[in-house]
Amino acid sequence: MTFYFTRIKSGNRMKKNIKFFLISFLFVTACQQSKSPVTIDLSNNWRFSPDEDNIGILENWYSIHFDDSKWAVIDAGKSWEDQGYPDLDSFGWYRKFVEIPVELKGQDIWLKFGGVNDNCELFINGESVGLFGKSNISVATKLSIMETTNYIKYGEANLIAVRVNDWGNSGGLWRLPVVITTEENVGSITRKFTFEKKYLNFPVKNDAPKRKINLLIDNKIVREFDINLALDEPDFWVYLELEEFKGKEGTLSISELDSKNKKGIDAIYQDNTFPGEGELYKEKHRPQFHYSSKRGWINDPNGMMYYAGEYHLFYQHNPFGWPWGNMTWGHAISKDLVHWEELGDALHPDELGTMYSGSGVVDWNNTTGFQTGDEPPLITIYTNAGDENQLSKGKPYTQGIAYSNDRGRTWTKYEGNPVQGHLNSGNRDPKVIWWEKTNEWVIVLYLKDGRMAFFRSPDLKRWELQSILESFHECPELFQLPVDGNESNKKWVLYGAAGNYFIGDFDGSKFTYEGEEIRYNYGNAFYASQTFSDIPKEDGRRIQIGWAQIATPGMPFNQMMNFPVNLTLHETKDGIRMFANPVREIEKLYKNKHSFNNEKLVPGNNPLSQINGELFDITAEIAIGNAAQIAFEIRGVPVMYNVKDKSISVKTETAPCIPKNGKIKLRLLVDRTSIEIFINDGEYYMPMGSIPDDGDKSLKLFTEGGTAQIVKLDVNELNSAW
Repeated sequence: MTFYFTRIKSGNRMKKNIKFFLISFLFVTACQQSKSPVTIDLSNNWRFSPDEDNIGILENWYSIHFDDSKWAVIDAGKSWEDQGYPDLDSFGWYRKFVEIPVELKGQDIWLKFGGVNDNCELFINGESVGLFGKSNISVATKLSIMETTNYIKYGEANLIAVRVNDWGNSGGLWRLPVVITTEENVGSITRKFTFEKKYLNFPVKNDAPKRKINLLIDNKIVREFDINLALDEPDFWVYLELEEFKGKEGTLSISELDSKNKKGIDAIYQDNTFPGEGELYKEKHRPQFHYSSKRGWINDPNGMMYYAGEYHLFYQHNPFGWPWGNMTWGHAISKDLVHWEELGDALHPDELGTMYSGSGVVDWNNTTGFQTGDEPPLITIYTNAGDENQLSKGKPYTQGIAYSNDRGRTWTKYEGNPVQGHLNSGNRDPKVIWWEKTNEWVIVLYLKDGRMAFFRSPDLKRWELQSILESFHECPELFQLPVDGNESNKKWVLYGAAGNYFIGDFDGSKFTYEGEEIRYNYGNAFYASQTFSDIPKEDGRRIQIGWAQIATPGMPFNQMMNFPVNLTLHETKDGIRMFANPVREIEKLYKNKHSFNNEKLVPGNNPLSQINGELFDITAEIAIGNAAQIAFEIRGVPVMYNVKDKSISVKTETAPCIPKNGKIKLRLLVDRTSIEIFINDGEYYMPMGSIPDDGDKSLKLFTEGGTAQIVKLDVNELNSAW
């Protein structure tokens, strides 16, 4: 069992990083000479009561100070049901009276908790001193900041109580090892820096315990994040960008490190480069024409907008580790949707929460009043995910805005945030569009339980609810497109994170859908897509990027974005449908081209046998003939067309592929870890994640059960975008 410790320090105000198990204590006494270690074992004889019998712990604990009549002694060997609590499904209290010997007065004391996997709250003498534990999460790193308080009294009974808020994986608490000790085992360690370089580099070990790190400048926390800090050979290195802190002095505080083993904090260093920078974009599983961050995890694309020749792509980013966490807005720009420059993180977690998903717009009319120069401000609208970091402990999800007056190079959060308060437990992911008819902004906000709320605002600071629609789960997107290119026949599209969409009408306040929900994505690597705002009218495209959920084990980065696609609406035999096709800019990467026209495909023959590589754009039109199956095999991964079922199958996924005049059309974008398939001119979209065998760079095209005919086949080898 893993143990975590919290230091109780005399006199000073302390800021501790804890999550789930750790509580910070402060004593108002002067430090005296250290004495022999003393340990008080609190592990046995915790008293238990359901909440309704124990309100007094919060409001009037003295009245029940020595009243044990309504407490049952917990037997660690029995289940809840065996002890008379078969219906316990909310929360209850454990409590224990502890007398701290007078001779410990003035000494440093640590409170040591054993492993707990539930959401619990600790009270000392009737006062809450912090949360620890959380269902389904087992790593301890949560920040607690508390003012100097006499939590512990010497020479008299102290009531230590634990309230279980969520039983989750319950049972561990009532076997809870708890010790008060004067022997320091674990605590926060600090290190001071004068920032002079570009990066502060941190070693990461994926299986190392998670630590909480605070960066303080002028005694204020300016960065707060979790990290699997390596104490020995790291798996990779990550970095904290220092540009805005250049020339300043800062203190790094790292929680739960043994002061006798400072390898982790001692390894942190400043430099103008970071380990591995020379190998960027050459790594084994690095996508070569899909966007991925230099370091860390990415998920939802955010804030996508176009301004002054640049596409702005923001995204959910964990800059400090391979898994999800520390939600920050990463930021990259491109002039052509193919070659991307990572600018660094734009929005960081703060006292309102971590930075969850949202959108971006150009405020051409300066409705926000943020403009300071000749150019309109760029605006990002995002969710403050309250209570997801310790700085925002106890706060709900709300909505905020930020702005830039230098084309997105620096960002300022609006001082009046949040602009939209808490609505319910799920409210997040605001999507903003401009409504020209009333010169207002329209905001679509996910609530919960598949509901979207529609607001209007004159300035993005004041929101007025217009309507609520039962529709999709999170990450809403809303836009209008012409049908078959006819500008006099336009329809609105509303979709959620999975990509399924409604076709309908929108009047600026209410969306009215026509028909049923329509499936969009048929692959295993697509979620939470957005489209770019403010594309020039002369371009006119609706360009979408999604999150391709493809893990990259062993790499210092994780996940990637789908390749940008152009969305269009077309009439089909099933009604109006949204098509997706790769943006034309992919052609910038073309190098060698292999073309085949009017060639027969017979079983056992592979016309692509002489072509090898990793990166391709393949377009094919094939007459089915009497074949039973027609298949590409991309580096050992079959992309199979089943003639009888009229479907394309890849791994465990299947998509429709209805022949037209006895022919099918396929387009395949092939990168190192993905195959994106566009069926029949984009009628069906099938983005697939797949990591092939290292040594297999082959291409195959073959038939089974009969012959087919290649009408036209182009295999374009691609250069890397990097």
